[in-house]
Amino acid sequence: MSTAYASPSNNGHGSDAWHRSWTHFGVDRRSPGYCRVTFDHPPINTITATTVTEFAELIGLIEEDPDLNVVVFGSANPDFYMA
Repeated sequence: MSTAYASPSNNGHGSDAWHRSWTHFGVDRRSPGYCRVTFDHPPINTITATTVTEFAELIGLIEEDPDLNVVVFGSANPDFYMA
């Protein structure tokens, strides 16, 4: 994982579920209404069973959060978004 996104957000926004450690994602809950999700599975962000499971959990958190208005998805690797 990239060091910029190595640890879960500790800013106190959202439920405790947002603050878990993610294997293939970096999650930064910058405010109650904004969250940045970074795909981070080197070297080319391949999709595995873990990726799918974590992505489903993230989507569930997004859908259940009435305060969240914007989610930005990005990649830790500038050459690959998802493979």
